[in-house]
Amino acid sequence: GISSGAPPPPPGQWGVSGQPQQQQSQQQSQQNQSQNQSQQQKHDIFVGNLAFSTTEEHLHQAFSEIGRIVKVRMVTDLETGKPRGFAFIEFEDPQAALSAIRNMNDYELNGRR
Repeated sequence: GISSGAPPPPPGQWGVSGQPQQQQSQQQSQQNQSQNQSQQQKHDIFVGNLAFSTTEEHLHQAFSEIGRIVKVRMVTDLETGKPRGFAFIEFEDPQAALSAIRNMNDYELNGRR
């Protein structure tokens, strides 16, 4: 079994004394915080070896089948403004990002993998 080292509270103590309830509400607020943090975390994937003719729209179409996309960022050369052949795609859901990495690896887009 799983033990935290602390003995379990005697039966009937929950709700009678204010302390165990306070602990519970603290735990819940910690849980809520970690849920909020995971929603704020970015789920970006790196997409490399892109043909220079590939646009953000192409990437959006190709990857939107996997999950809801927050943002597609094509990386361009600062001096020339031309695409550098890679991009980052930010998904709303971490599972979609993982799925995209698994399913889109070696996927051909505009003649390049």
